[in-house]
Amino acid sequence: MSQPALLTLSRTASLVGGVLWACLAPVFVYADSALDKAGTAGFALAVSSMWLVGVVSLVLLLLGLAQLRPLGRDRLGRSGQAGIIVSALALAAMALGNGIELYAVTARGTDSEIGHTIFLIAFLILIVASTLLGQILVRRRWSASIRWAGLFLLLAAPLGILFLVIGGVLSPQTDLGFWSALSVPYAIARMLLAVFAPRSDDITTRPVATPGEAPPP
Repeated sequence: MSQPALLTLSRTASLVGGVLWACLAPVFVYADSALDKAGTAGFALAVSSMWLVGVVSLVLLLLGLAQLRPLGRDRLGRSGQAGIIVSALALAAMALGNGIELYAVTARGTDSEIGHTIFLIAFLILIVASTLLGQILVRRRWSASIRWAGLFLLLAAPLGILFLVIGGVLSPQTDLGFWSALSVPYAIARMLLAVFAPRSDDITTRPVATPGEAPPP
């Protein structure tokens, strides 16, 4: 398969993964009520929906990171490259942790402390990686949309707190705020990147050098 086709697939994976990951909170909150009705169509729908937004979405986001590969080290810098690599590892660990947790919940009806711990630690690592990548996307002037994506990555933690508060106000009896805080800021950033990240055939015209840097060749 040609590189343009692979990049198109990675963009699609990133976009679809972002949409699914953004749906994590409402699906987890409202599907949870159907988990005590084993053997019903509602139970099957709830389980499949939770796996779709909780695991498949993370795998797609992981695969979607390949769309940033053409930018290269020269344009992303060491911190940007490190952000991509660490993000990939964190997303893989989050998918593993969520998979363990969902298997325990849906198959055995119990929580998994191991799965939950893996997921939360990996999420914290993803926040650090997102900060490394986000500050590069903000500094590099590809487009306003890319800078917005960088801002969502850079400010994932404070934006998460904002969504935590909003979710708590809208649905104080559920975990809507918690899951929204973990998913929505990163999902928005990845969707923006999927749509607006520079393609391999136009990166030669961008980025514009930031103050104190030499102009790109």
